[in-house]
Amino acid sequence: MLFKFYIVFIFFCYFTIILFFRVGGSQYKKVKAANVRKCSKNKQPKFLFITHCVFKLLAILVVFYAVIPMTKDLVSISQSNYKEITGIVTNSDNKWYGQTVTINNKKIIYFYLTPNALTEDRIYRIKYLPHSRFGINVEKLQE
Repeated sequence: MLFKFYIVFIFFCYFTIILFFRVGGSQYKKVKAANVRKCSKNKQPKFLFITHCVFKLLAILVVFYAVIPMTKDLVSISQSNYKEITGIVTNSDNKWYGQTVTINNKKIIYFYLTPNALTEDRIYRIKYLPHSRFGINVEKLQE
């Protein structure tokens, strides 16, 4: 599971860099019929400026909600300092990126689990990273 954490961490870092520096950069090319027009920062249309600002805002949100917590968890991984929770799964959501489960009012995220790997109304012991709540290990305690 730690390999998956590193993959997701690298993806979020790369995604943030692309959003912040490449998408909506200072030079835009707009193709209209056979005419190619370059818009500089001084003459760029409002729509492109707004799009540029939206991508920058999205990159900042990804940094605060994903990259910073995952960076803090790198220390927890190096020290094998995982949090552990035991309880009944009260909510289980399958999403396109994996599964989000709720145990004792804490949401824990598992990336790329098989669908319905953790089912509701069963008791599990889950190890997870403290800042990003990324699930590391699952142990079923009751059928």
